[in-house]
This record gives sequence, structure tokens and C-alpha cells, in this order.
Amino acid sequence: MLSLWQTFSKFLNIMKKNILWIALLLLFASCEKEMTELEVSTPTIVLPSEAGSTTFRISTNKHWNIAMPDTWCQNEIKDGRHSENCYAVNSDFWSRLSAYSGKSSREVMLSVVENQSYHRRRYALHVNAGNLSKQIDVQQEGKPYLEIEYPHYEVAAITSFPSLQIIVYVYDAINVKVESNAEWIGWAGGDMVAVDGKVRYRVDISVASNPSPTPREAILTFTQGSLSKTVTVRQAGAE
Repeated sequence: MLSLWQTFSKFLNIMKKNILWIALLLLFASCEKEMTELEVSTPTIVLPSEAGSTTFRISTNKHWNIAMPDTWCQNEIKDGRHSENCYAVNSDFWSRLSAYSGKSSREVMLSVVENQSYHRRRYALHVNAGNLSKQIDVQQEGKPYLEIEYPHYEVAAITSFPSLQIIVYVYDAINVKVESNAEWIGWAGGDMVAVDGKVRYRVDISVASNPSPTPREAILTFTQGSLSKTVTVRQAGAE
């Protein structure tokens, strides 16, 4: 039969082991609790050329800060070629944030001034919390433009392809739309080159021969985004 002291000693040993396990569990739980979490609501922000703002959300359990870029870059067209030029960030930087640091989760507003150039510009934000970092690519579109070299064309009654070529200056030749109010006229996209910082897009126009002695006229409408321009094509009558 165990003595009272032996029983008490055994009890102490059991308690020591339990306390050790409890301490380890608490330490593990504490480490789990302190693990850094960081998420941003979007990896990319694209804004139009007009001045405006948008928000993104930072989700974290730590203090965070946003590192602004040292440079920002702009897609330009020079000497007929596309290039990317980068510039040092200065006091006149075109973007501002409502907060550059904080604690725990919150929304941040990003504001930009109007982009008065024809070129898209961009930079990267780095959101940091603990040992984690997330990047947000910020882009602002260039000022849109749609210009027609000549708004009026005259073609003969008997034609071949291409009946004429229309030069249009557009900021995105892929998404330009062409519509006609006449079935006897059609079109196909031609080459695209850079001229004086803008994209010059050639559109090849097909005009069916006019069997009637009466002249006829068609209106071509070029559209890109909210911009729209028209071209008048007048065809002579058959002799």
C-alpha cells in the first residue's frame, strides 16, 4: 500500500506532465493565432482616362503598409514603333491613396487625375503585412481618339477592289466598328502603323459597280467606345 507521500508524489508527476502538454498546446495555439494573413480584393485595377477613383480591400490580421513605386511606365509610340518609357515618381504623381498604412482589414480609395496623353500608363502597388506581400497592378487608359483623314469620297461607276482606302486614327484598331447604310458597300481591315504618337488604321473599301445611270450615296459609320465619325461615299452613275 502506497504511503501518503508516495501518492502525493505520483500526483505531482502526473500534474507536471499535464501542465507540460497544456503549455505546449497553448504555445501552439498562440503561434497559430499569430500567423500573418494577407489578401487583397483584386490583383489589377484598370481605370479610364478621365479623373476618377475606385476602392480595393485589404484583409489582414496585422499592421500593413503600401509601398508606392519609384517609377511609373507609359506605353508610347515613337518613330513608328511601340515602346515603354518609365519616369521617376515625383510630387505631381497622377495617383493618390486614402491611406498608406493601417491595422487589420479596411478599404482603401485610389484616385487618379485625368490622363491627357494618348498612352496607357501603369505602376505597381505593394501591400505588405508581416512577412507577406501582395501586388496590385494599376493601369489608366490613354485619352481615346477617333479621327478620319477624309470625310468625303467620290468613286466611279465601275470599280474593282479595293475601290478606295480610308485612313482612320484610332487608339485600338482591334475594337473599331464599321457600319454602312447601303448593301453595295463593304470593307476589310488593312495595315496599322504608328504616326505622330497615334495609331493609323487603313480600311479597304469595296464598292459594287453601279449599273444605274443614277448616282448613289452611302454613309459609313466608324465607332470606337463612345466616339463615332462618319464618312460619305458617293458613286457616279453608269454612262
